Amino acid sequence: MIRMEEAHIDGTVIREAGRILREGGLVAFPTETVYGLGGDALNPQSSRKIYAAKGRPSDNPLIIHIADLDALGLIVREIPECAVRLAERFWPGPLTMILHKSERVPYETTGGLDTVAVRMPVNRTAGTDPCGRRVCGGAQRQPLRQAKPYGGQICGRGSGRESGDDHRRR
Repeated sequence: MIRMEEAHIDGTVIREAGRILREGGLVAFPTETVYGLGGDALNPQSSRKIYAAKGRPSDNPLIIHIADLDALGLIVREIPECAVRLAERFWPGPLTMILHKSERVPYETTGGLDTVAVRMPVNRTAGTDPCGRRVCGGAQRQPLRQAKPYGGQICGRGSGRESGDDHRRR
């Protein structure tokens, strides 16, 4: 185990974490709410390893953590204007947005859903871009909160499921 403090980010440790992630391995990292277990969110094998390590059901979607707003375009089909406004206001921070996934994001990461949960952690260690793609998957559980209207639209957290509807790919 290699430790690193947020106040003293060690480039050698970050590069080693990036190597582990690129090779399909897992790393632990802090966010503003919990420690996450992360892997390459675009690698289905990494997502499977996260589910197995945590004993988490594979239909419980993972959250993808990004280091900057540019990385959002890699993992979502489109970025609605309300999502841009929310990101500019609340990211980095503990806001998780649910958006339609791009083809690059495997269903293993999204729990079989066509949507993906995305956040940009405030912790400097989590935002140091160890993957080389600025995209890593985290597996911590977050409480679901009721979305509130923003600028006349609903744009917030949600599961992508309506009244028992199941949109998972089987």
